[in-house]
Amino acid sequence: MTEVWELSATEALARMRAKDLSPVELLASVQARAVDVEPTVNALTEVREEAALIAAAESAERYARGEDIRPLEGLPVALKEEVPVEGWRMRYGSLAVDEIAHETAPIAERIFAAGAVVHARTTTPEFSCTGYTHSKLWGVTRNPWNTDYTTCGSSAGSAAMVAAGVVPIVTPVGAIPDVVTEGEHGVFVAPRDAEAIAQAIARLAADRAALARMSAAGRACIAAGYSLERVSRDFSQLYWDLCAARTPRTAT
Repeated sequence: MTEVWELSATEALARMRAKDLSPVELLASVQARAVDVEPTVNALTEVREEAALIAAAESAERYARGEDIRPLEGLPVALKEEVPVEGWRMRYGSLAVDEIAHETAPIAERIFAAGAVVHARTTTPEFSCTGYTHSKLWGVTRNPWNTDYTTCGSSAGSAAMVAAGVVPIVTPVGAIPDVVTEGEHGVFVAPRDAEAIAQAIARLAADRAALARMSAAGRACIAAGYSLERVSRDFSQLYWDLCAARTPRTAT
């Protein structure tokens, strides 16, 4: 018999629309699944139980009324930790950063507006700058199908949570694409927050105490002296290299 947490996004939505499944029941199932797998996989940075339960209950009321049902009504969704939501804590996978977001990324705005129940946030490498996910802040994120391996990066936490059945949908990027550039590796779409990332990195470059708390990958990111152009170009190179390699990275 299929467990509720094993349902795909389309299956879960169909059952909720048919009033065969409650958003509250679906949320409880994926939360219980997270408790089972998270100690091994290590893919979540935060679980938002109370807020998620309130959102799921509101979605359940909409289904009961049969009106104002939005595209992702009641569906559990996890946000990548680098996705800012106004008032939420932001770490960017780094011990050197601890701030509160002052605005919400467009992708998060649209997810909330579509009726999704955001119940967790997922791990990233420091500043999302490496092709597999580990940091001094979060530790190593592992592949739930084989914990000797990683689910790469920078969205390893997102990939691991889908693979483990903790969530049917996640966000793999930090913002709606806005800057499109064409180079030797093809067309690359940079996120809107690339400039903000570059500015934050520039500030950290002058902070020796912050540098001392970073991982080697984080310090390498800072040493590169990123500008908006370099964020676009270097991230493009990273993803093309990963696609070309076709080999798993061990989580060591």
